[in-house]
Amino acid sequence: MIDAIVSPFVEFSFMRRALVGCLALSLGAYCAIPGPIEARTWRVTPDGTGDAPSIEAAMDSAAAFDTVLVAPGEHVIGQVFVTDGVLLIGEEGPLQTRLVPKPSTTNANRLACSLLSRPTQISGLWLEGFDDGGAIADYHCVDIRVLECVFTNNYTGILFDSDVGRITIINNTFVANMRAIDASGATTCRHNIIWDPAYGLEGTIVCNDVLRLEDVPLLWRPGNFSLDPQFCGADDYHVAASSPCAPGNSPRGDNCDLIGALPVGCNPTATKESTWGGVKALYRKQP
Repeated sequence: MIDAIVSPFVEFSFMRRALVGCLALSLGAYCAIPGPIEARTWRVTPDGTGDAPSIEAAMDSAAAFDTVLVAPGEHVIGQVFVTDGVLLIGEEGPLQTRLVPKPSTTNANRLACSLLSRPTQISGLWLEGFDDGGAIADYHCVDIRVLECVFTNNYTGILFDSDVGRITIINNTFVANMRAIDASGATTCRHNIIWDPAYGLEGTIVCNDVLRLEDVPLLWRPGNFSLDPQFCGADDYHVAASSPCAPGNSPRGDNCDLIGALPVGCNPTATKESTWGGVKALYRKQP
């Protein structure tokens, strides 16, 4: 799913070219033909044996259009400022890749995006236990995209505070947070399960299953719904085959496809009508 959603962004990102350098020569000017620049992948493992010892260190080393690939496991992070134009991706998706904050009384530990000018992406992560500053905090970034992430037990899942940029939130699951999204600025929000309160949503908001439909601007309410997402278990946020978030089941039409970060993972328990005679037969003595 991530590949399908982000392919235009990835294609754009990795087609960057070198600046054209012109050398003034006595016989005229020579301009070097621009060619592709190789982007680097920084793989980060929980034990620190990857290409960088931590996500913070990888971001400090990464350049625009690089990828920080987060290996499976639990990663304890401080305040991580996402590098301009970098892809931050969970290698095996949110079920395998969990980010939690370092215990701290002084620092606001989270993924933060501040004054970035290029498209920047965060995808395939499970973010848990962050405070009111947001598990992901966007301060005046031009274009940040949050895709296929799970947010649980945070005070705020995503804090978006920008009057100059935009945030795109697609195919995420928010559950058991004090608030899912606290937004101020242009938002594209679609195909998400937002099973917590959301505040300040503006922009294009469609195909979401929201806990409170009143959190959605009046113009967009007909394109969203508020129905039990039918999670597969108390801590299993796959959806049941009968869920309104499963492909083909949305009351808003087939264009909604899968809603949430995780696919169908269970079937509803089948029930069978019983008669009183059938119930009594269960307790008859066998010869």
